[in-house]
Amino acid sequence: MLTGYTDHTTWKAAVGSTTLITFESIADGTEINSELASFGISNVTGTSDFEVPPGPTTQWVTSSASLPFPMFIAGTLPSEPNFISNTLVFPGPAATGTMTFEFSSAHFAVGGFIADQTGLGDDILELFDASGASLGSVIIPGGGVLPNSFLGVTSDTEFWFAKFYSASGTDSWGLDDLEFDDGTIGTNYCIGAVNSVGPGATILASGSASVAANNLTLMSSPVPNDIGLFFVGPSQQQVPFGNGFLCVVTPIVRINPPASASGNMASRQVDLPTFGIVAGSHSFQYWYRDPAAMGAFFNLSDGVTILFTP
Repeated sequence: MLTGYTDHTTWKAAVGSTTLITFESIADGTEINSELASFGISNVTGTSDFEVPPGPTTQWVTSSASLPFPMFIAGTLPSEPNFISNTLVFPGPAATGTMTFEFSSAHFAVGGFIADQTGLGDDILELFDASGASLGSVIIPGGGVLPNSFLGVTSDTEFWFAKFYSASGTDSWGLDDLEFDDGTIGTNYCIGAVNSVGPGATILASGSASVAANNLTLMSSPVPNDIGLFFVGPSQQQVPFGNGFLCVVTPIVRINPPASASGNMASRQVDLPTFGIVAGSHSFQYWYRDPAAMGAFFNLSDGVTILFTP
C-alpha cells in the first residue's frame, strides 16, 4: 500500500530521518551523470514529449535565475536557485515528460517539490520494485503550484525506482529538494548514558512505519555483549533509572524474547500485532546488563518514537 502526501511536514513526521538533495552544491548547467551517486542515486533518466521524435532526454541542474521563460516565480523554490529538470531550450524542447530516479539501495519513502507555477495536469509519483514492476502511484490533482507543490509517498514495501511526471504532455516543470528515507524510521530523543563499552547506546529503527507492512527492526549499539531487552510504551519521558534514564512511559510492553548482543550490537525484529502496536505514536528503548560498569549493573539506550500509519 502507498500513502500519498502533499504536505511536507506531515510526510517528514511519518518518515523520520531523511537524505535531502537541494541541488545547490551542483553548478548551474551541469548535466547529471554520476553527480548524485554520493547521495545513493545510481542513475537518473527521463523522457520528453517535446523531443523530436518524443523519447529520452537529458537531465540538468538549472538555476531559476537563468530560465529562458517564466516557469515559476523566483523565490518560491524551497531551496534557491537550483533545481533539476529535463532539457530546457526555448524555443524548442522544454522540461516536461518524466524523470526517474534509480536508487542504489531499497527505500520506503520519497518526495520532492514540483518546480512549477501553473499546473496543467495531475502531477504523479510512481514507484517500482527492483524488477521494474510498478507498485502504484500517488498524485497532486490538477498539478502542484509553488510554494505548495510537495508530492511525497510512503510505501509498505521496498522500492528501487521513483518516477515523477505530469499527466499533461505540454506541462513544463522541474523538481527541487528531492528527499528520501535514510534507512531508519522514527525520531530519537532522551539520553543514552555512558556505559562500559562506549559513550552511550543509541537505538535505531528500520523498515516501515506502516502497521500493515509489519516490517520493523530495532537495533542498539554500542552495548556490552550481554543480555538485554527491547520494550515499547505509549509516550516519552526522561527519569533516572539504573546507570541511565528510563525514556518510555508506562505501561511498558516487553518485546520478548531477550536479545543477546554480539559485536557490541543488539537487534530484534518486531512482530507488531504480537506486541499490540497499532497506528499512532509508540516509543521504544533498549535495557541491557552492564556488570563491568558497576553501579546498578544495568543501563539503557536513548529512546526512539515512531508515528505508525495504518
